[in-house]
Amino acid sequence: MSRLHIIAASVSDIATHFGVAPVPMLDVPTETTEGAGGLAVFERNGRRLLKAMDWGFPRLTRVMREQGDPPGRIGLVADLTNPLWADLVVHPRYRC
Repeated sequence: MSRLHIIAASVSDIATHFGVAPVPMLDVPTETTEGAGGLAVFERNGRRLLKAMDWGFPRLTRVMREQGDPPGRIGLVADLTNPLWADLVVHPRYRC
């Protein structure tokens, strides 16, 4: 998972490239950062769908929980020895 990337194509270009039909009405973020929106293409029942999603892993610390704060977002797995990632990114396919 990358912290930053830029989408230079339109929603219709992205949908056409990945075979998504019908083309959804979505805003394309010009830059994606941790906790901000991004686009994902996935398949359900043999159809490809394009969906807007929040980018990053949710992170809720003890202090955040005690203060009633919502979870933050982590966009980059920087330290694979950190216990937070022990089960989440064991296999490389879960890292992107």
